[in-house]
Amino acid sequence: MSTVRRKRTMSETGISKREAMLISAHRSGASLERVAGVMAECVAHWERVVAGEEWEDVGSSDCAACRAWRNSGADRCYACPIRITGGDNCRDTPYPALAFHMDQHDGDCGPECEDRRLLAQEELNFLRGFVAAADGVRDHGPGAKGAEDEDGEGG
Repeated sequence: MSTVRRKRTMSETGISKREAMLISAHRSGASLERVAGVMAECVAHWERVVAGEEWEDVGSSDCAACRAWRNSGADRCYACPIRITGGDNCRDTPYPALAFHMDQHDGDCGPECEDRRLLAQEELNFLRGFVAAADGVRDHGPGAKGAEDEDGEGG
């Protein structure tokens, strides 16, 4: 009898967004500044999505993190800080709810859709935590007390 192992979620792994940023830098060989820059690109994109400027552009080809890490190496999303927190393909983020909502409306859910805007805002808030976490690492060092994530998790 075989057992299927599923990946643990962020809350189950106990990995904070700050730790995920450091692991991402290590796995990808990039500097923390580069990892933070990619995540800042994600935040800027989702700000435009929330504003209704790029409301249709919510797939992996539109994501700076996916472009940077999704197809790198044998393990899909291996160095992506979002994946490190617990899920491939942004599974453990607010993103799947938005994708489902848009699929249910067959693309007729435009920038005026309040539900779409609220779901996109949830993803934006989630992503902002990674940028704040990187700032905390730069300000306080990787293991320093006081280097907390947006969700209050520190080192």
